Amino acid sequence: MAELYAKPSLRDMYLRVPGKHCIAAILMLVTGLTAWAAEVEFFIDPRAKPAIERATTFLKSKYNEQQNGYRSLVAYTLIKAGNPVTSPEVVDAIAAIRRKLTSDGYKPVDSQHAIYEATTDIALLTDSVPGENRPIIESIQQFIVKNQRPGGFWTYPDTNDSDTSITQYAILGLWAAERTGIRTPIKVWSNAAKWCLATQMTDGGFAYHPGINIGPAGSGSYPNMTFAGTTVLFVSRIYMYGDKPYFGQEGKAKPKKFGLLDDVQAQGIQADWDRRRAEAGDVVPIASLDQGINRGLAWISSHWATTSPTHTKGYFFYSLERVGALTASNKIGSHDWFNECLPAAIAQQEQDGTWDDYNGKIAATALTTLFLTRTTGRIIEKMNISGGLQTGGRGLPDDLAKANVAKGKLQERKSKGALDDLLSELANQDASALEDAQTAIVEKVQIGNREELLGQLETLRRLVKHPSAEVRRTAVWALGRSGQLSDALLLIQALNDDDVDVLVEANASLRFLSRKLSGVGIAEGPYQDLPENADDAQKRAAVAAWKRDALKRWTAWFTRVRPFEQRNDLFELLNRTLPDETK
Repeated sequence: MAELYAKPSLRDMYLRVPGKHCIAAILMLVTGLTAWAAEVEFFIDPRAKPAIERATTFLKSKYNEQQNGYRSLVAYTLIKAGNPVTSPEVVDAIAAIRRKLTSDGYKPVDSQHAIYEATTDIALLTDSVPGENRPIIESIQQFIVKNQRPGGFWTYPDTNDSDTSITQYAILGLWAAERTGIRTPIKVWSNAAKWCLATQMTDGGFAYHPGINIGPAGSGSYPNMTFAGTTVLFVSRIYMYGDKPYFGQEGKAKPKKFGLLDDVQAQGIQADWDRRRAEAGDVVPIASLDQGINRGLAWISSHWATTSPTHTKGYFFYSLERVGALTASNKIGSHDWFNECLPAAIAQQEQDGTWDDYNGKIAATALTTLFLTRTTGRIIEKMNISGGLQTGGRGLPDDLAKANVAKGKLQERKSKGALDDLLSELANQDASALEDAQTAIVEKVQIGNREELLGQLETLRRLVKHPSAEVRRTAVWALGRSGQLSDALLLIQALNDDDVDVLVEANASLRFLSRKLSGVGIAEGPYQDLPENADDAQKRAAVAAWKRDALKRWTAWFTRVRPFEQRNDLFELLNRTLPDETK
């Protein structure tokens, strides 16, 4: 059996960027599944769970009464509270979003609140089934970019008054698109940051409509908008300076980046970011962004409150959680932001499971629930923020179509020809040519159009059973990039493979396909925790134990989220005793 990491896995070669199966395959999948292990996810405080359950019960009961962006907001809250993406409300909301894709692009129903609607729509798609919805995600991203005003902000369609709240929501929408690998030009981020820095108050806070004496605090600083403005600076910094250490992480050792070539030359990555910033023109310096963020955090700390002093309490909790999570810390200044605000949030919940404020019960309940579930923290955890944010497409040059990264050097691109031809070559290669064939296919999948990959799924599914372990490994890698949740079953089956490299690749692809970049609580591979001098018996035992654990955990996940068309079959019958993960 091949040694783990004896040769680079495909996930170490390139950045991971985004039918019914026979009874025999299903039986093979569930062999040995006699116990269940809980999926490891971002920690939800036990104190918050009763409140979350009451809130989601209410939101489900009112879903059919909602329209437009409110349906997306409710569905988004439900999945963040642990409901599966196959829940009727989520399925219905996604279908409604798809209907907004017209021949002229994305068209929100509520034109007055278009940016709010666009962001709730794109957030739901990104954090549920992004691979199946890329065209509409791209269209929403383009809609948001197109509606940025020359001054760098976003606002209502019938006014030129800048709006910190709408600008924050636009940034959140673009952030969601970036998490699926859809880049927003650096100039867009920089213009938003410039406006934000220009309108930051002398005390470090932010106002609702800068320079205009309207709103809860008039033209002065107040918490909700200071959370919003600081968020704009935080997120813009991520996508303007992705080659730099994350805010507050300068000088700290970085853990291994998820999915990035270990041997990619730092100079090449640096050159790509420098080029993109140069093309953007007058980009806000990173020092200015850091100064603005620090001033915002200082205002929040010095004006600390555990609930909103204004009439938008749900917005307060939702926006506070985002800033707290973006600091990658439990504290803002000396304040343990979540533990200090959690009791206040719970105390304000009504007996029917709701919160109520100026924005109404639905919005207030959804936004406060997103605070309780620590939604942004869970997103950031998957992005490995503590070691430098890892985002879709980050780290590889834009001109990958003309170059190949191998052994630390840019080399001539290998991915010539159609993907079907390359797969055919792979299946017939001798051992000496396998690496070139794999590299060509990896490049083709990374830089090619998604339709070409989708057109070869049946071939890839057959190659998962190929006699050659290297061919199986390549097929497993590519299937993980398909965005097709139904293929998770084949990847789970691959966790029974006899080759360790295939096991590692299958686990990595499941992490990518499921968008659980931190995994489900198992090591990246069977040998990861073994001592260097482990003997063959120890290695065999480690592989057997790792397989059992991986199968249990990924099967529990798939049982919860698999598509409707794959339900009510033998897989479900054999796994009927698996507990409900949402509880």
